[in-house]
Amino acid sequence: PLGTRSGSTSVPRAPVCRGLLLLRRSDVVGGAHAQRGKERRQQQHALGALARDGKSVYAALSARVGSIEDNRLGGWHAYRASKAALNSLSRGFAVQDVGSRAVAVLNLHPGWVKTDMGGDAADITAQESAAGIVKTIDGLNAGNTGSFWKWNGEVHGW
Repeated sequence: PLGTRSGSTSVPRAPVCRGLLLLRRSDVVGGAHAQRGKERRQQQHALGALARDGKSVYAALSARVGSIEDNRLGGWHAYRASKAALNSLSRGFAVQDVGSRAVAVLNLHPGWVKTDMGGDAADITAQESAAGIVKTIDGLNAGNTGSFWKWNGEVHGW
């Protein structure tokens, strides 16, 4: 999730800057957080660290392959299942744990990014993905909680 450090349940106490703190490879190709149960603990910890007034966003980097609705090709079973689990955990966090707090809990698909995983045939650069994610987050609020978005601001099917 954005705002956390890989392998840690530590969340910054200061307000998060408008940009991404870090976009690590483990955040993009990860999913092990959901498998190991760390995601749930991180969500609970993050809720306490988010601002009680003003705009607060908890954004988890998911992937298109985690969408059951969009699964037309199959394959990538473990990765697909881990992203689907992350989607389910975030959705549950949004509807049960956040409650009436003004927090937007979002899942974001970063796009098909030109990285070691995406390769040269991918659609966008890491810079384009990060800029789109920041713009998308900036345009959302607590009314969008529990939703899944593409890097370019379009709603993604579950």
